[in-house]
Amino acid sequence: ECRPAGDTCSNPFVVGPMPFVGTGNTSGATPDYGYAVGACPPETGGYGAGSRDQVWAFTPAITTTYFVELNGSFDSNLYIVTDCEDVNGSCVAGDEDVGSSNPEELLVQLTAGVTYFVIVDGWSNSSSQHGAYTLTIEPAGDTCASAHPVNAMPFSFSGSTVDATDQYSYAIGQCPPE
Repeated sequence: ECRPAGDTCSNPFVVGPMPFVGTGNTSGATPDYGYAVGACPPETGGYGAGSRDQVWAFTPAITTTYFVELNGSFDSNLYIVTDCEDVNGSCVAGDEDVGSSNPEELLVQLTAGVTYFVIVDGWSNSSSQHGAYTLTIEPAGDTCASAHPVNAMPFSFSGSTVDATDQYSYAIGQCPPE
């Protein structure tokens, strides 16, 4: 059976260099994946079994926390797995925020050299939610939108700027007393 690119984990789209922004459309895809209630924390529901989905393969170059965001023209659903044959047993994280105007967002620790499958799906288990979308993946902290959360004080963090962009700076005299 010949399927279009991105339709399954055996023929996924491939995530490129960081920061990554990819676009797609699930309208021509088939409903291959979904997950059970509680299988994709922090999401507590079970979603996607009736909606059309697409798959992106991502093998991080560095072990760090990544910000993954899905903006769909439909009520979308986002989850990350390591084994598409066992979505419930290998789900790393998932997010489904009700409504088509709400982006799905994850801050998730991923390990260098491990291939993860980022599944773009619809929320529904009984009818197809599908359409155009934008998928963003970047090391957490690379932009203000993907900032590392500070949950308690004192705060300590160890990271790397290897895959970070150089989009922030300040001019001489802008940040006194520097």
